[in-house]
Parts: sequence; structure tokens; C-alpha cells
Amino acid sequence: MPTSIPASTLNHKSASKGIRRFNTIVFDSNCIGRRGPSYDPSFQPGFHRSPSEAKLTQEEYRDLARENDLIFLPFDPDWYSLTASGTLLDCVRFGIPPLAVRNSVIDDLERRYGRFGFLVSSPSEGIDLLCRTDPATLFEDMEQFRGPLRAIAHDRTIEALSPGFRRIFSSPFQRG
Repeated sequence: MPTSIPASTLNHKSASKGIRRFNTIVFDSNCIGRRGPSYDPSFQPGFHRSPSEAKLTQEEYRDLARENDLIFLPFDPDWYSLTASGTLLDCVRFGIPPLAVRNSVIDDLERRYGRFGFLVSSPSEGIDLLCRTDPATLFEDMEQFRGPLRAIAHDRTIEALSPGFRRIFSSPFQRG
């Protein structure tokens, strides 16, 4: 089962232990995105696809991301406590279930739409889940996330958002 991890997560020294464990899993581990200046080349042999040296175009990123069945988001919850990560929104847009560390944005989405991915308390818990779970079982479990992912994606369309924007931006002083 192709599984990807954002390249931006490899730029943090605290990630190295977890990434080494991630790379021992029997999945096709891909790293999508551009490697940062502190990228550790020792990660490279563990990836089926290593991070790019150059910035990817939107089309390249989209095509590479869509090749995956699961996207692992081992982000620190404090980084994304007020806004969703772009990669999480890409998971929704592409219909690819995330394996994500819980934060307030993810908890809010789960409260409104139900389970839309594998949600864990820490990056190491996510790696443990991948290490101890048969890929076929993960794949079967992922089917339950498709409906909530579609609902979240639908509610993020301009058609779904525009009535709310009209209410927000209509002035009580307008004549009508």
C-alpha cells in the first residue's frame, strides 16, 4: 500500500527516530515535496520515492500525492492548532485518508463529519499503528473514511461556502 509523508516533516531533528522506524515498515514509503536544508540523506534508502531536490509544480505534487493510499501527517499538534495543514486539506481534496496526529482542527472535523482517517495522539503512535497493523486491514478500514472525506470536500466548495460568505459580508446598512 503506497503511503506518503510530507517532506516538510523531515526538516525537524526530532523526526529522525520516527522516520527511521517509518522506513522499516513493509509499505511503499514515499516522501512527497521538496527536501529542506536540514534533510538527512540517511533517510533516503528507506523511501520508495525520496523528496525532491527542487520545488514541485502543483501538477507534479498532485500527481505524486494521488499515487498514495494513505498520507501520514506526523505534525506537532501545536503547529496546526488554529488552522488546518495544507497537506491535510490535500488529503480531503484527493479523497486520501490521513494518518494524522490529533489537534483542534482535526478534532473539529471529526466532530462534524465523523472519522475521516486514522487519528492518533503522537507521531510515534502513528508509526506504531503502521508497524503493528496488516496493510490489508488498514486498507479495509480506510473505506469507512471515504464518505466523511467526500462530505468535508463538498463543504469546502465555493458553492457550499458562498451562502455563508454572503451572510458575513452583507451589511445591515444596505438598502434592498
